[in-house]
Amino acid sequence: MVQLKNRIGNVLHKLNETVNLVHMIDMLEQQQVMADYMEFVNTENQEEEERKRLCREAAALCLKEIHDHCITYLKEHPNDGSYEEWIRLCHPDNVEETNNQIDHRFYVEDADHRIIWNSYCDMLGHTEWKIKHLYEHE
Repeated sequence: MVQLKNRIGNVLHKLNETVNLVHMIDMLEQQQVMADYMEFVNTENQEEEERKRLCREAAALCLKEIHDHCITYLKEHPNDGSYEEWIRLCHPDNVEETNNQIDHRFYVEDADHRIIWNSYCDMLGHTEWKIKHLYEHE
């Protein structure tokens, strides 16, 4: 009888260990799923940060091009510069073919081109060439 009790005790102990092991494996698998998901989210966040960095870099390069173009135009037209002519040269695709009007976005309050133009007009002493905004924020 004692042997039977010992054998049953051993079997129950091994069964308990097996159940605990199965439970541990299940927990580890769940943790691995969570770790894989967190790695995916982290990769997505890193890629998004890289996209944002590239956008900032591209925007800075575009602004540099606008500055360079404005400086070149004003050097070539020291006494007869015109915002509208500069925009037509810089962005001919933003000029209406039918009436030669410039896209209204170049006249909004925070239009980069208008702000850049006005700053160079101030620096060069041509405040009369400055362009007031015609529209509030879009």
